[in-house]
Amino acid sequence: PRLIRSRGAPETFFCCGPPYAGADRGRRGGCTQDDFERLLDTLSKIQGKFLLSSRRNKALSAFIEEQGWDSVEIRMNLGAAMRPGLKSGRLPPAAR
Repeated sequence: PRLIRSRGAPETFFCCGPPYAGADRGRRGGCTQDDFERLLDTLSKIQGKFLLSSRRNKALSAFIEEQGWDSVEIRMNLGAAMRPGLKSGRLPPAAR
């Protein structure tokens, strides 16, 4: 959030792909729910625009509603091993 606050201007575009809140990233650390909520709070106050990649999250849903943010949900079944009922997916060409 500190970098975002220091570089935010009306023409700035931030692409944010933080670690998923609560995910175990081993030695690389992770992102707590509090960290994620601080990021959301920072994004709610910037002058520029942003794109945020995230899993479903109650705090994110609340910010989307409160801030009037646009949101797109893309659902895919992904897996390292193909099992019956699972399909790997690719975004349609227009979305890549």
